[in-house]
Amino acid sequence: MKRFIDQADRLVYRRIILPSIALLPAPLAYGVAILHADLRYTIEKTKYPKEIARCLELILGDELSSRERNTASRDYYRTESCAKVDAMRLLGNGRSLLKLVEVRGLEYLKSALAKGKGAVVCSGHLGSPKIGFSVLGALGFPVTVVARWTYDSDKKARLGKLFFRLDNAMPVTCHLQQPNINAGSNIFAGIQAANVVRRNEILGIMIDGGVIKGDTSAPITVDFLNGRATLVPGPVAIAQLTGAALLVMVMRRSRDWRHQVLEIFPVRTDSDNADTFRRCLAIIESAIRQYPGQWRGWSLGELVILGLVSSEVAFRRQGPSRLPLSKQAD
Repeated sequence: MKRFIDQADRLVYRRIILPSIALLPAPLAYGVAILHADLRYTIEKTKYPKEIARCLELILGDELSSRERNTASRDYYRTESCAKVDAMRLLGNGRSLLKLVEVRGLEYLKSALAKGKGAVVCSGHLGSPKIGFSVLGALGFPVTVVARWTYDSDKKARLGKLFFRLDNAMPVTCHLQQPNINAGSNIFAGIQAANVVRRNEILGIMIDGGVIKGDTSAPITVDFLNGRATLVPGPVAIAQLTGAALLVMVMRRSRDWRHQVLEIFPVRTDSDNADTFRRCLAIIESAIRQYPGQWRGWSLGELVILGLVSSEVAFRRQGPSRLPLSKQAD
């Protein structure tokens, strides 16, 4: 039954219903997305939503009540569903989405580019981070993103790759300066990233994704969400080496779910890399605490990668994380 529901969701909702309703008036389009999310949440309530609530309790303790954890778990589903509508509304000139996004702090980005040394914009997996960078692109800023995800997986057959691109790539990448730089090859990715800012463009990087196996960069351990997380301060190093401005971007949804706020914060780079990175991460953490249900990291698997939960604790609680990769942070 679960497999049937997943297939119906992918083939009927994502490829027929979603493209049909995405460009309708925003209250209707996002209303359907909320109904879809709440239906998924209800169907899966004893499985994945339960894991999300467990993770919230494990990390935040009694900072949230049981009811607040369940609400955040539902919001997790709503955030994912609404992000798909966001992506569709980016097609074309992107105005269908831009009119729903309030952008704050854009003057910091303009000032950085006016100096001619580019800008490194950090973000976290909060709300719709991929959409956030594409919003900047739709506003006319040249943006390239460094990310682990790719739209050209060798594991997919040609037809599967085509559908994957239609579902995930086209709406998001149509406003990027170039396809994302795959962080899988650290040296090559670092060279490409430095070249972006040297062209006086914007380099976008997620900073709260943890260190994956095979990563040869230089991670550090920092305070994060009541624990110690192992993360890579790569964006700070690039900004320091190139002289580019360092900014943090946070994009969060309003309570009506259709409007969003994209806010840009300047970060000082007058201290060592570790301290500067902590300042960037503190901005992301503050937003996660304020909007916990909009962070994409609430799975045991992701928390283990971050170092916030040990593998032993994860297995003791319920075995390997059962949250599908499509629902985990990129």
